[in-house]
Amino acid sequence: MQKKVKESQKWVYVSASVLCGILVSFVAHSIIEIAYINWLLAYGVASDFIGRCTLPILLQVSIAAFGVFAGLHLGLNRWMSLKSKKSK
Repeated sequence: MQKKVKESQKWVYVSASVLCGILVSFVAHSIIEIAYINWLLAYGVASDFIGRCTLPILLQVSIAAFGVFAGLHLGLNRWMSLKSKKSK
């Protein structure tokens, strides 16, 4: 029973870390997009993506994937450090 509780705690902790990673990636995406739009406006370049995201799709997916993997990495590594601290 105790092992089941620890596994569910790990799942919740890692899931929360992944969610935080996704949220941080949204913030990073918006900051990058604002900078990109300002750069386009400064050079007088017209964007074909008015009303939608102006960033290339590969960059959008990369930012989101980085957020997921960074959250997963952080969650698993922090879980291991918390687990080792509790066992001492």
